[in-house]
Amino acid sequence: MSTYKVKAAFAGSMIALLMAGTVLGHTVSFAVSGNSYKSWKQYGESWSSITLGSSSESVAQSGCAVTSAAMLMVKSGSVTDEQFTPATLVNYLNAHGGFNSNACMDFDKLSDYASGFTYCGKCALVGSQTEKAAKMQQLMEEGYCLMAVVRWGGHFVAVDSVSGSEVTMMDPGSRSSSLFEKYSAAGVTELRLFRGSFSGASDMPAANDAAPAVTITENLPAPESVTAEPGLPAFVFDAVPAEPAAVPVESPVEMETEIRYEEVQTPVILPIEEPIVPVSVQPSLTESPLV
Repeated sequence: MSTYKVKAAFAGSMIALLMAGTVLGHTVSFAVSGNSYKSWKQYGESWSSITLGSSSESVAQSGCAVTSAAMLMVKSGSVTDEQFTPATLVNYLNAHGGFNSNACMDFDKLSDYASGFTYCGKCALVGSQTEKAAKMQQLMEEGYCLMAVVRWGGHFVAVDSVSGSEVTMMDPGSRSSSLFEKYSAAGVTELRLFRGSFSGASDMPAANDAAPAVTITENLPAPESVTAEPGLPAFVFDAVPAEPAAVPVESPVEMETEIRYEEVQTPVILPIEEPIVPVSVQPSLTESPLV
């Protein structure tokens, strides 16, 4: 790399540091030094094989929530240790009862590791893509860090920034960074809210101590097996301990196929116009018996 490119990269990093925690136009983002954490994945990493609590699930299989939480901790400035990775958080939670036997993470345990990072609850998302993005932007302007629940409860991703109706995410389960290009807006059903220790807090929008007035939802669907992108391993997304929710049918083709199948399988009954009498039987009823 040339000296010019090195200087340019360094200058870009310094500008990013100076812009940390500021609000630029309609784009809301909390930034800290370095962006390598944004590419953390639950698969293909040194921590991917770590088992979650007493379960049989690994980070690669069910670690999207804890990986998303680790990214938000760094993003919010709540963790400043340069050696911190999702492995650090998983090992801590494993030692302090942070996962149940189904590999579900206890969100309240996160503040035990980083006192400046507090779980505030969950918020239902309703409406169109634009309305959901607007709600995310509002909450980020109020000082919240956001984790989005996608695929109707089957996966967690960390929200990086919001600009208009577009949401940039940090997805531990894919290489994509666009929330609504990767996941159906209809399946983005809920947010998990956190408070963090933001660097440059004086530049941040004022944050209320109380949680926002939002609709709380408890009915999340059961976990589902998900096929990863080509070239990536398949894994099962985080389990959510709640009642299954009805998932809308997205593909009309599948519905049409079912209807055609029902029509083919329905037996066809033809009406009989008049009874058929065997010819060989009729004479035997009228003639005298043979001697």
